[in-house]
Amino acid sequence: MSAQENAKQVRLGYEAFNRGDITALTDIIAEDVVWHLPGRGPLAGDYQGRDAAFGYFGRLGELSGGTIHANLQSLLADGDTVVVRQVNTATRGDRNFAEDACLVFEMREGRVVDAREYHYDLYGMDEFWS
Repeated sequence: MSAQENAKQVRLGYEAFNRGDITALTDIIAEDVVWHLPGRGPLAGDYQGRDAAFGYFGRLGELSGGTIHANLQSLLADGDTVVVRQVNTATRGDRNFAEDACLVFEMREGRVVDAREYHYDLYGMDEFWS
Protein backbone atom coordinates (compact mmCIF):
# COMPACT_ATOMS: atom_id res chain seq x y z
CA MET A 1 0.00 0.00 0.00
CA SER A 2 1.09 3.57 -0.51
CA ALA A 3 2.14 5.89 2.30
CA GLN A 4 -1.10 7.81 1.80
CA GLU A 5 -3.19 4.63 2.17
CA ASN A 6 -1.25 3.63 5.30
CA ALA A 7 -1.82 7.10 6.77
CA LYS A 8 -5.55 6.75 6.11
CA GLN A 9 -5.62 3.39 7.88
CA VAL A 10 -3.88 4.82 10.94
CA ARG A 11 -6.32 7.75 11.05
CA LEU A 12 -9.21 5.29 10.88
CA GLY A 13 -7.55 3.36 13.71
CA TYR A 14 -7.51 6.43 15.94
CA GLU A 15 -11.17 7.08 15.24
CA ALA A 16 -12.02 3.45 16.03
CA PHE A 17 -9.93 3.43 19.24
CA ASN A 18 -11.61 6.57 20.52
CA ARG A 19 -15.05 5.07 19.80
CA GLY A 20 -14.08 1.76 21.38
CA ASP A 21 -14.85 0.03 18.07
CA ILE A 22 -12.96 -3.28 18.30
CA THR A 23 -14.51 -4.56 15.06
CA ALA A 24 -13.03 -1.66 13.09
CA LEU A 25 -9.67 -2.06 14.86
CA THR A 26 -9.61 -5.73 13.85
CA ASP A 27 -9.50 -4.58 10.21
CA ILE A 28 -6.57 -2.24 10.92
CA ILE A 29 -4.38 -4.16 13.38
CA ALA A 30 -2.76 -7.37 12.16
CA GLU A 31 -3.34 -10.59 14.07
CA ASP A 32 0.43 -10.94 14.64
CA VAL A 33 1.02 -7.33 15.75
CA VAL A 34 3.57 -6.57 18.42
CA TRP A 35 2.71 -3.50 20.54
CA HIS A 36 5.57 -2.05 22.60
CA LEU A 37 4.92 0.10 25.69
CA PRO A 38 7.99 1.42 27.55
CA GLY A 39 8.30 2.08 31.23
CA ARG A 40 8.14 0.25 34.53
CA GLY A 41 4.47 0.68 35.32
CA PRO A 42 1.88 -2.08 35.42
CA LEU A 43 1.06 -1.72 31.73
CA ALA A 44 4.65 -1.65 30.40
CA GLY A 45 5.81 -4.45 28.16
CA ASP A 46 5.53 -6.01 24.74
CA TYR A 47 2.09 -7.22 23.75
CA GLN A 48 2.42 -10.11 21.30
CA GLY A 49 -0.59 -10.52 19.02
CA ARG A 50 -3.82 -8.64 18.44
CA ASP A 51 -5.61 -10.22 21.40
CA ALA A 52 -2.84 -9.08 23.75
CA ALA A 53 -2.85 -5.56 22.24
CA PHE A 54 -6.63 -5.39 22.59
CA GLY A 55 -6.25 -6.57 26.18
CA TYR A 56 -3.92 -3.61 26.78
CA PHE A 57 -6.46 -1.23 25.21
CA GLY A 58 -9.18 -2.73 27.39
CA ARG A 59 -7.07 -2.24 30.49
CA LEU A 60 -6.62 1.45 29.59
CA GLY A 61 -10.38 1.79 29.30
CA GLU A 62 -10.99 -0.10 32.53
CA LEU A 63 -8.45 1.86 34.59
CA SER A 64 -9.72 5.20 33.24
CA GLY A 65 -13.41 4.41 33.55
CA GLY A 66 -13.66 4.72 29.78
CA THR A 67 -12.16 8.22 29.69
CA ILE A 68 -8.94 7.36 27.79
CA HIS A 69 -8.69 9.33 24.56
CA ALA A 70 -5.84 9.46 22.04
CA ASN A 71 -5.97 12.89 20.41
CA LEU A 72 -4.13 12.73 17.09
CA GLN A 73 -2.11 15.92 16.57
CA SER A 74 0.00 15.19 13.50
CA LEU A 75 0.93 12.32 11.22
CA LEU A 76 3.80 11.61 8.85
CA ALA A 77 3.80 8.60 6.54
CA ASP A 78 6.71 7.30 4.50
CA GLY A 79 6.21 3.96 2.80
CA ASP A 80 5.25 1.36 5.39
CA THR A 81 6.12 3.60 8.36
CA VAL A 82 3.63 6.00 9.94
CA VAL A 83 4.69 8.31 12.77
CA VAL A 84 2.10 10.17 14.83
CA ARG A 85 2.17 12.74 17.58
CA GLN A 86 -0.75 12.56 19.95
CA VAL A 87 -1.97 13.86 23.28
CA ASN A 88 -3.37 11.18 25.57
CA THR A 89 -6.00 12.24 28.07
CA ALA A 90 -7.66 10.24 30.82
CA THR A 91 -9.19 10.54 34.26
CA ARG A 92 -8.74 8.21 37.24
CA GLY A 93 -10.80 9.20 40.23
CA ASP A 94 -9.90 12.82 40.94
CA ARG A 95 -6.72 12.73 38.85
CA ASN A 96 -6.59 14.06 35.30
CA PHE A 97 -3.87 13.15 32.86
CA ALA A 98 -2.76 14.83 29.63
CA GLU A 99 0.48 13.71 28.06
CA ASP A 100 2.23 14.00 24.71
CA ALA A 101 3.41 10.85 22.97
CA CYS A 102 4.74 9.70 19.62
CA LEU A 103 3.87 6.36 18.12
CA VAL A 104 5.67 4.65 15.27
CA PHE A 105 3.59 2.18 13.30
CA GLU A 106 5.01 -0.33 10.85
CA MET A 107 2.44 -1.41 8.29
CA ARG A 108 2.02 -4.47 6.10
CA GLU A 109 -0.77 -4.62 3.52
CA GLY A 110 -2.64 -1.78 5.25
CA ARG A 111 -2.46 -3.24 8.75
CA VAL A 112 -0.36 -2.34 11.77
CA VAL A 113 2.21 -5.09 12.43
CA ASP A 114 4.39 -3.24 14.93
CA ALA A 115 3.61 -0.26 17.18
CA ARG A 116 6.10 1.52 19.43
CA GLU A 117 4.98 4.13 21.93
CA TYR A 118 7.34 6.95 23.01
CA HIS A 119 6.06 9.06 25.91
CA TYR A 120 7.33 12.53 26.77
CA ASP A 121 6.57 12.04 30.48
CA LEU A 122 7.24 8.35 30.96
CA TYR A 123 7.51 8.61 34.75
CA GLY A 124 4.24 10.55 34.93
CA MET A 125 2.54 7.96 32.73
CA ASP A 126 3.82 5.08 34.89
CA GLU A 127 2.60 6.85 38.02
CA PHE A 128 -0.83 7.65 36.60
CA TRP A 129 -1.55 4.06 35.57
CA SER A 130 -0.12 2.55 38.79
